[in-house]
Amino acid sequence: MPPSAFDYEQGYELGKQYSEAWTQLPTATLLKQLASLLEQAMPSESGQQAEWGKRAWIVGVLEGMADGLAADCNA
Repeated sequence: MPPSAFDYEQGYELGKQYSEAWTQLPTATLLKQLASLLEQAMPSESGQQAEWGKRAWIVGVLEGMADGLAADCNA
């Protein structure tokens, strides 16, 4: 579950740190986890600033995963 203070950098580091572990999951399980994170990041009616932080956190996780996987492939 995302931290209470959503932040791109935190998400990026988390994604990078766990990228290899997440790729070991069955595809359906990984997609369900990503869908759950995206649901949590959906903006509310009020459009509060925290909602944008959630989105940034999700983007950070996904970009961190991609960079972590790219680094593993290039190693």
